[in-house]
Amino acid sequence: MEAILTRLKARKKAPGPDGVHARVLAVVLPHMEVSVRELYTACLRSGRFPVAWKTGRLCLVRKEGRSADSSEAYRPIVLLDEAGKALEWVVASRLCRHLSVEGPELSEAQYGFRAGRSTLDALWDLRSHTSGVVDGVGRIARLTRKTANQTLQSPLVNGDSLVALLQSKGTSSRAVTEIHAGTPGALGVPSCCYETRQEMQLLVW
Repeated sequence: MEAILTRLKARKKAPGPDGVHARVLAVVLPHMEVSVRELYTACLRSGRFPVAWKTGRLCLVRKEGRSADSSEAYRPIVLLDEAGKALEWVVASRLCRHLSVEGPELSEAQYGFRAGRSTLDALWDLRSHTSGVVDGVGRIARLTRKTANQTLQSPLVNGDSLVALLQSKGTSSRAVTEIHAGTPGALGVPSCCYETRQEMQLLVW
């Protein structure tokens, strides 16, 4: 609960559908710690993720320097309830800890959703890789977000396939149940998230 409280205090993003800001939740959490702990424990033990916490509020954020009449002038984001995001963080932390201790370890090419890694680290790694290719008289193709959206479709990850893969990696049954409960149907995942298609073929439709 201490780690959750620290994260809530640091968050400055807009609230989800319930309208409760992270900083407000951080203020009341010490007075509701027992109830919140019991709620999260019940979710983890039963393998259920509340439907309300899967529901988000869609917002369109205006990009600077773009015409208001253009669809490219807006960036869509989905705001989720902070209480649900805290539970997601607990599940993700347990899963990452399991992979780090029991293996197989996460790919070195993965920077998203990992502690101690940032966007700057990913950019530095990309720069080092591209510099090496150029120095070796290689070729680099650039694919922009706009081009990708027009020409590519992100593969879908099916919840059942994800569970099957986790089980094949030796993940505990409780963790698998938690992940399955938090995976509503299919999730769009960029193809660049995977180091090799062969290793993740169970996830891709």
